[in-house]
Amino acid sequence: TYRPKILADVTAFKGGILSAITKATGISKLRVSSIKINFENVIRVRAVLLDKAPISGDVKSVKQQVDLKTAGDALMDAIRRGQFTVSLKEAGNAVSSYGVPVIASSVREQEYIVKAPEKGYGTGV
Repeated sequence: TYRPKILADVTAFKGGILSAITKATGISKLRVSSIKINFENVIRVRAVLLDKAPISGDVKSVKQQVDLKTAGDALMDAIRRGQFTVSLKEAGNAVSSYGVPVIASSVREQEYIVKAPEKGYGTGV
């Protein structure tokens, strides 16, 4: 069981989740929000993936961002193929690590669509 190792350093576990998600999806760490961990009979994790910014801002070189659907599909595909594991460092050892597997059959995807207001809150473009 991985529970004692996860409970020993929950912050490291959250960091491992964040790294695993960004690796599987190709999105920035800034687009992974609200990582919640629930310790019941099994350990449940909830994370929110945010879509790319609607405008690019005033930078000269804009890096193309992966859209939310593509990122979500990539994450679910990695989980289904068994290629999504959360890596954690052993206590007191920054070199060795171990992977916590994700049970593909236990993963549920939820989609929340937030519509922009009809007027008054546009991008200004």
